[in-house]
Amino acid sequence: MGLINPWLLLGLTALSVPVLIHLVQREEESGRKFPSLMFVRRIRFEIKRRRRIRNPILLALRCFALAAVVIAFASPYFNAKLSATSASAIERDVVILLDRSYSMSHPDRWKRATAAASERLQALGSGERAALVTFQDHAQVISELSGDKTLLLAALNRIQPGEGRTGYAAAFGAASRMLASSDAKRHGVALISDLQRSALDDSSAIPLGEKVALDIVAVDAPVGANVTVTDARLAPQQGGSVADTLQVRIENTGDAPIAAARLELVVDGRVAETRTLEFDPGEARTLMLPLVLAADRPTPITLQVGPDALPADDRYHLVLAPRRPVAVALIEPRHSRAHQGVYFEQALRLARQPAVLIRRVRLEQVADALLEDFDVVVLDDVAITPGPQSDAIAAFVDRGGGVIAVAGPSIGPAWPGGNGGFLPGVLGAESTAADSAHRVVPSAGDHPLWTAAGLERGMALSAAKIVTNRNLVPAAQDRVLARLDNGPPLLLERVSGAGRALALATTADPRWSTLALEPGFVPFVQAAVAYLAGRGGWRDAYLAGEVVDLAQVASHLRAGSEWRTQLAGGGAVVVETPSGVAQRIERAGGALFATRIAGMHEAHRVGGRGASLPFAVNVSRTESVLAALSAAELERRIVRRARSELRGNTGSAGADGTDPFGPARWLLLIAGLTLIVESLIANRISIRRASVARGAVT
Repeated sequence: MGLINPWLLLGLTALSVPVLIHLVQREEESGRKFPSLMFVRRIRFEIKRRRRIRNPILLALRCFALAAVVIAFASPYFNAKLSATSASAIERDVVILLDRSYSMSHPDRWKRATAAASERLQALGSGERAALVTFQDHAQVISELSGDKTLLLAALNRIQPGEGRTGYAAAFGAASRMLASSDAKRHGVALISDLQRSALDDSSAIPLGEKVALDIVAVDAPVGANVTVTDARLAPQQGGSVADTLQVRIENTGDAPIAAARLELVVDGRVAETRTLEFDPGEARTLMLPLVLAADRPTPITLQVGPDALPADDRYHLVLAPRRPVAVALIEPRHSRAHQGVYFEQALRLARQPAVLIRRVRLEQVADALLEDFDVVVLDDVAITPGPQSDAIAAFVDRGGGVIAVAGPSIGPAWPGGNGGFLPGVLGAESTAADSAHRVVPSAGDHPLWTAAGLERGMALSAAKIVTNRNLVPAAQDRVLARLDNGPPLLLERVSGAGRALALATTADPRWSTLALEPGFVPFVQAAVAYLAGRGGWRDAYLAGEVVDLAQVASHLRAGSEWRTQLAGGGAVVVETPSGVAQRIERAGGALFATRIAGMHEAHRVGGRGASLPFAVNVSRTESVLAALSAAELERRIVRRARSELRGNTGSAGADGTDPFGPARWLLLIAGLTLIVESLIANRISIRRASVARGAVT
């Protein structure tokens, strides 16, 4: 137990005041004026006496309440974690920070690091405790403060290098919080790391207590040559060529040259090309490797280089998206206008990433079987009446398809929207600007549609003039993506099943608006189609620790609608990891997989047939940059802070999870209750005395 403000206990001296007032009473020294004393008999007053306490209970209650208030403001606290041994018996507490990031995978470095940690644990003396904390991009407490060497050494022997990045701030933050709750006389931190320079460049403030001794053990001895693939990506396709080119950047991050580095390009499990390379220390080179991608499925690729001193980073994995274009059905009514859909068609023919395949389809031809071959349906001022065609498009959206609907003069009341339709909003009458045309005001700035290149978060369309528009009243489930400057919605979105639909309340016809004349119209149409088809979020590779949205990956497959339908319905998925462990995912509305291990992963639908989903995971290549910093450079980045500040960083609760202000609150509550009881007793005594006095007078 302790007090945060012990000097406030001086207020307890005020308890003597009411006691002295009650006990001391002297004869009045000053007289009072009186007309005449000749008829009054003189009685000499010779005795000065002390007053007795008539109500000791009331006095005790008042003093107790005052004492409780004073002690509450002194802020008492209780440390529930004090062991049977008194705090003064603990001479020193030390936290050992062991770096187990990817760069520590070199066998010699890891062996030296564990030997240094073991040496410090063996050296613990009587009254000394140690804690073991490992760190990579996050810190993990392996063992709390303990003086049991056997326990600590056993925990050390179970640790292996990980696949995360080096994070000094997380490590020192964990040590500081642990020592802030320690009552040992001396504190220390032992950092055992390869002191990777690239990790310090990205690190935030490194906190440490003011009086904490710091012991830095560097295990950054020369490792030899380390050649690794730092990046690989698909180069832009030239013209109408079928072949692609993989752009690969290779670097020797070690401290020795390598004369015969072997690079293998493995495509779909087969070695497609092999090269022999020479690298000096620190040399980097970019290679162009030709390959042909599959059109209807993702292409898994592994780049293997070596052998060298650090085998852990000799492989780089990526999965390239299929070359399958986005299939768009441009729906035509029975009696189409001369320029029906021409603005959308011309904008989509310019698309390259992804490419778009456009096909005009008569409205009466629309059926479930036909729509299976398409990703997006465009309804440019096409009236959709209830019937087989409307039902087929609704089922298409539920399976994961996308729809762009333009509300123009030809639609009339036929708009499958409202609460039961697949299109957003309830369609109203035409509205024409009386004086000047209206402008486009983008909203929902965080929407993926506005992040596409060339749209500038929707501002590329803000100069368009809207003369005529249809009134669209959004339903509760609709999201407004753009409005007119006078308020009405212009672009709405609705999610139906696994698919989405966009509704535009004006046409691209120059008689209605100047949208088609704006520079942002072409990227807007292309981005809208890519978004509805789910083609905007492909990642060639993920970093260990990131989350993969399997529904986004499935969008690029020919059977993507089946995948998205199953995921939207909460269907289970099994992910096969490189270690051979199968992880089952069950989550309503989609499937998110948290990556941990580098290598090729493959997802399969449980109970469903069809193509699997491959995706690649790599460790950050900053861990392959082995240049080290000095201990002095690291110490200059450490911010020394007061122990109370470090303790405060853990939140309002104490180190053991208790509230340090809890005792003070209880004392104030007790003081308040005591004063209430004292007031009730005092009132009863006053009423009793008054009644006795009235009886004596009568």
